[in-house]
Amino acid sequence: MKILFLYSEYVNYLDGLMRRLVEDHEATVHVVSWDKNLLKPVNIPQIPRVTFQKSSDLSVDELVELIEDFDPVMVYISGWMDAGYLAAIKRARNRKSFTTVCGFDDNWLGSFRQRLGAIYFRLSLRKYFDKAWIAGARQYHYVRQLGYADSDIAYNLLSCDTEKFCDGVNFDQRKEASLRTFFYVGNFRDVKGTDLLAEAYKIYRETLSGSCKLVCIGQGPLREQLEDELGITVLPYMTSSELIETTKSFDIFVFPSRKDQWGVTLHEFAVLGFPLISSSGTGATERFLIDGFNGLMFNPGDPYALAEGFKKFEEMPTETLKMFGLRSRELGRSVTSEISAASLVSLIPESTN
Repeated sequence: MKILFLYSEYVNYLDGLMRRLVEDHEATVHVVSWDKNLLKPVNIPQIPRVTFQKSSDLSVDELVELIEDFDPVMVYISGWMDAGYLAAIKRARNRKSFTTVCGFDDNWLGSFRQRLGAIYFRLSLRKYFDKAWIAGARQYHYVRQLGYADSDIAYNLLSCDTEKFCDGVNFDQRKEASLRTFFYVGNFRDVKGTDLLAEAYKIYRETLSGSCKLVCIGQGPLREQLEDELGITVLPYMTSSELIETTKSFDIFVFPSRKDQWGVTLHEFAVLGFPLISSSGTGATERFLIDGFNGLMFNPGDPYALAEGFKKFEEMPTETLKMFGLRSRELGRSVTSEISAASLVSLIPESTN
């Protein structure tokens, strides 16, 4: 089978999905993705039977021609924000028969804007997208509002590259109290709660007399807020292999986002076996974090609650910390690259599969 992906940004956690489509489902894959104004650096992988192309190299006419020549059984589009992708799909569907799948990681909030957008989608765009591929329960409510029946919906849109993120923590090396290290990986932006993280850590150190270190790995405009805080070490963006090796000596993963539709990074460090602290504004917590079981949850935007979470983990017995990590790994493995690929393929009608 042939599958065409039309992405906004291609991110490297998708490498696992691509490998599984090729190896488990004998797929030939062509990926088109944005190549300008990207939020994250990307390393284009070398995967047999997977080719990559920059969207800036293709006009709408050339994209239509690509669809006709490649002749896919499925075209996946990561949302409906790219006017060029939409125009090409509309034209190509008049000439070729293929299943179109739209990806959704948006949470349904029931806002006026979302309700208006849902009406527009049902009237103008629904006919161009046969199926919906969603991350989890919060997205299910969204796509139901867009007119998708249960039979047209598949879960497990977002999975980390579980083949890469498999050799993680040595649970027998969990450190005692003040020797533990918290860490964050991601962009340093307001929506990611970078300022909140710096404030919470200051409260933890100065008000709650905390002594554990915090390491922040990534890039972004709020980098200085982290660098200015005593006890915080800031490291630059890393590749997946560098990240896995660096974090082996750390202890608890922190994810302070004010709002994150999903948060694949949370999945990555759950699979690796880290206890977690996350805001409830992170979509992936519905799947990978149970408060008091494998981590701690706090309300978005509450620095004191996060600071208290730091303190609870500092005082947590080593055996409990080890158990939290084992439970994270178990929850993390409930979604894998293999499961994600199978979920996508399940949307292809049997007559064309």
